[in-house]
Amino acid sequence: MTTQILPPTEDETAFHTRLYDWVSDHATASGHPFDNTPFLLELREDGQCVAGFEGYRLFDWLFVRYIAVAPHRRGRGHGARLVRAAEDKARAEGITGIFIDSYAFQAPEFYEKLGYTVFGTLDGGPPARRRSYLAKALAPGARID
Repeated sequence: MTTQILPPTEDETAFHTRLYDWVSDHATASGHPFDNTPFLLELREDGQCVAGFEGYRLFDWLFVRYIAVAPHRRGRGHGARLVRAAEDKARAEGITGIFIDSYAFQAPEFYEKLGYTVFGTLDGGPPARRRSYLAKALAPGARID
């Protein structure tokens, strides 16, 4: 048997699906099936989407993939409104807590002002690329260590 490590020969979507299926099948066989339900919200002004929230459930937690506000609508509190709305929706759905990562040039302080706790960081490059991992417990008894 010849073993090689190479870039995939199939397109990115097919490769991703293959890997995801292997991991998901293992999780299911272990009694912990994935629940990657999308969690999406948009903020509209005058019928136009000007901000959005994209995440997904990961077991009992919500992982935030993106929070974005259109450049011409920044500084108006839309991001904070979206985060609070996501927290309310997550609580109503029985989600334990929310976690996100943010580079220093993005907005880790924004999340801290909203009650998120830094539980880890990655350093080693330029200061603007310091990556913070933040979380907020939504359910009583949930801990962030």
